[in-house]
Amino acid sequence: MLPKTLWPFVCHFLKPYKSYVVGFLACTIISGLYGVINSYLTKMIIDALEGVQAKDTTLGIIFWPALLLIINFEVHNQSWRAMGYINYKVQGRIK
Repeated sequence: MLPKTLWPFVCHFLKPYKSYVVGFLACTIISGLYGVINSYLTKMIIDALEGVQAKDTTLGIIFWPALLLIINFEVHNQSWRAMGYINYKVQGRIK
């Protein structure tokens, strides 16, 4: 017997793909956070460079925010690749 309301109806058909749905949602959340984290790390770098004196080394001051910015970019890229993989993996069976 099929459910009569929308969400139980959708969940009934997505039950075999539960792990794919959770993985896809996790990847979309990670991709959505990219802009916020990128802006915050860029602000950290700009604020760190603003207080630099001529004799200080800028490499030590901006090393960690710059490294986190690069890692954030790679995580964003990998999450889009994972979303594409999940999409192509289940697309044929769902259609």
